[in-house]
Amino acid sequence: MSTTTEYCTWANLADELSLREGVVAAIDGHDDYDLDAIEAEYREAIDEILPEGVTLEGDTVYGPYPIIAEWDLAETRESLGEIDFFAIVERHQVG
Repeated sequence: MSTTTEYCTWANLADELSLREGVVAAIDGHDDYDLDAIEAEYREAIDEILPEGVTLEGDTVYGPYPIIAEWDLAETRESLGEIDFFAIVERHQVG
């Protein structure tokens, strides 16, 4: 039986209280974007950079216990910065 544990929260990873809050802040509250679609695609991109077995669920990152060697918060934060967030935003402009 495998056990999962909390690796970190979104606040630890991205210095924002929630992923949604970060999306809203990044687009500066503009109403001409599909926030749900942006958040969904951004989550997919985040899942791609996380090590196998590590997932973002809500605003918490979970993974196997004991913590896998591939998990490194600093490296994950760096990889997060490599996601082209504004390209995602552009794809979901509705107005």
